[in-house]
Amino acid sequence: MLQLFLSIFFSATVCAQTSMPADIPLDIPDGFSATAIDIVGKEKYCVSGFLYNDAGPSQSAYVFLLDSMTGKVVWRTSLPPERGYIGSSATHCASNGDAYYVATEENTNSSESLNQTRVVLNKLSVNGRVLIKRPIAVGFDEWAYLLDVQPNAISVGGGASATLQRGGRFTTFLVQFDKELVRTNVVKMDSGAFWIGSSAKLQGQHMFVTGHFFPNKSSGGKEAFASSKVDFSSGKYVWSNYAFPEETRQAVSAFASDGSIYSAALTPDRLEISTINSAGKTVNGLIVKKPLCHIDAASLVGNVLSAIGPSCKDNASSIVVYIDITKKSVLTMSESNFAMSAPQFDGHTWVGIAHDKKNGQLFKRIQPQGAEYGGQIH
Repeated sequence: MLQLFLSIFFSATVCAQTSMPADIPLDIPDGFSATAIDIVGKEKYCVSGFLYNDAGPSQSAYVFLLDSMTGKVVWRTSLPPERGYIGSSATHCASNGDAYYVATEENTNSSESLNQTRVVLNKLSVNGRVLIKRPIAVGFDEWAYLLDVQPNAISVGGGASATLQRGGRFTTFLVQFDKELVRTNVVKMDSGAFWIGSSAKLQGQHMFVTGHFFPNKSSGGKEAFASSKVDFSSGKYVWSNYAFPEETRQAVSAFASDGSIYSAALTPDRLEISTINSAGKTVNGLIVKKPLCHIDAASLVGNVLSAIGPSCKDNASSIVVYIDITKKSVLTMSESNFAMSAPQFDGHTWVGIAHDKKNGQLFKRIQPQGAEYGGQIH
């Protein structure tokens, strides 16, 4: 069964990519750094990030749409911070087919101890023109790790701190808007907050989330990496699972449609894989020697969980690990000859942004390797 899956997976990947260029030069300004790539249509990718200007120094949110079938950047848009804010960055992008919605974060100060961040939801036309900018306005210092676009709601989820230096009191929030960015629903939970960079998925009024959790003193929770199911209709946690070891430095999850969570966690010396079922119970696990130094993203295809991140040897290459979560074994591990930023699995390959001295920034793909690279990591 596994061999059949791999055969279908790899052959479908190769067939799907034969008509597409492997590397696409990007006609974007120097100084761009990608923070996220989101799939917004067939072979269409919305790339979020920021432009750095060392004359200030300052940074400004920047987003562009790439059509990988034509190999062209369709549009590119700058989203500078408003007056009173010194810098901004685009963090998420999504589309309903009629418009693009981009989440940006704007900062008041370059000093972390003095900075206050606000999250702004931006509506762009199909041509990338800015139509509406709407601050979500839920807290003193905000961050977002979720943007979900559905026909009936545009949802932003994240956390907020009531004090500088993100020292608490912490809030978890979900803010929803209609397609014209009129606010329709706000839910704020004051038990604590998951940190910047958390993995999250929204299913109806339930959010599944994995990340570093910071509780408020009165909540009864603990500061640790955790996974939770949150019910925003009741404003309560359905369950929380602290499945990760105390020495965890990072945890990233992929979410299945049945409510299960598949997580990859890094400690100083190992990679731990865990499966949490829809009831919040840990039902499976695997520990292997640490194959990468940071997890940029994770994806689930069938029973195969893949994770991508930089090599521990240097920052000049990316490593992809493919893990059979049912057989508890590493199937495949491959290393590219380039470092990929903002990687995203598009259903066929890992895609991301890489820098080339000759051609500048490129949109690149990492093809899954054949089963001959498989086997256990000891």
